[in-house]
Amino acid sequence: MAKSWKMTAVAEKEGSEPIEDLYTDVPACIQDNVYQFQADGVFMLDEGATRCDQAHPQTRTGTWAQSNSGMTLKATINLSTQPGAEATMEMGGTIESVSATRLVLVERETTAGVTTETRTTFTAQ
Repeated sequence: MAKSWKMTAVAEKEGSEPIEDLYTDVPACIQDNVYQFQADGVFMLDEGATRCDQAHPQTRTGTWAQSNSGMTLKATINLSTQPGAEATMEMGGTIESVSATRLVLVERETTAGVTTETRTTFTAQ
């Protein structure tokens, strides 16, 4: 886990509907982001070569932790650049698999009896 990762795929399955590729809808300024889970619990986001908003800093830091015997991951970064304002980015889910080169997170949400499963794949950099 303690390395740099880049999101390379996002797929969603809602109920019995076919799997939908959401990665093609992710803006290029997010596709090139690099995420780093440091051993000391620090989570770092680097905006990559393109930033969605030039007023935002190139890098931001937050925290990350694993729970549920290491099967659940949650990372949080404060995105606000204004004192007193609060805007956070959360990333996480159940760790479906992790290897030296690939990390797959799965988020499940059930609304009105329909389960939506979002699978995000990261590739080591």
